[in-house]
Amino acid sequence: MFAKLALFSVIGVILIGSVKPCKTGWSGIGNRCFRLINHVGNWTMGLDVCRALGGGADYASIHSSAENQGAIELLSGNFAWFGLRRVVVSQGVHKKTWSDGSPVDYLGPYLRALDGEEATHCYGIDRQGLWAAFNCASHDGSDGALCAYSP
Repeated sequence: MFAKLALFSVIGVILIGSVKPCKTGWSGIGNRCFRLINHVGNWTMGLDVCRALGGGADYASIHSSAENQGAIELLSGNFAWFGLRRVVVSQGVHKKTWSDGSPVDYLGPYLRALDGEEATHCYGIDRQGLWAAFNCASHDGSDGALCAYSP
């Protein structure tokens, strides 16, 4: 009994010890680190800001309801762009992609989508925590960017 307990304790320490902490200014959500950057402008400007942070940072991609909830808490009622886009593949055909290239395996609650099947849409999380599609070039000067990296 004691040998099994000791073995599980060692395994637990190894697993916990292997999780790298986030850099200063970043918040851990799941196994990744997230950061809100305020006043970035439009979606493309925000993407440039996230990538300029280095260390593999990109716009945040969200892959679970737990990550979505963590992101909403981090935003504290602020609007922020994140990495989801709807791109036009061909006339009348579009797909959603993450800017970091990861699979689109989770979609959060939607506020609205844009009209216009032939437009590329970029997504943000609004002040109520809902995902909303916007013209990628739109901004009101207070838009933030939700960035993420894997430590």
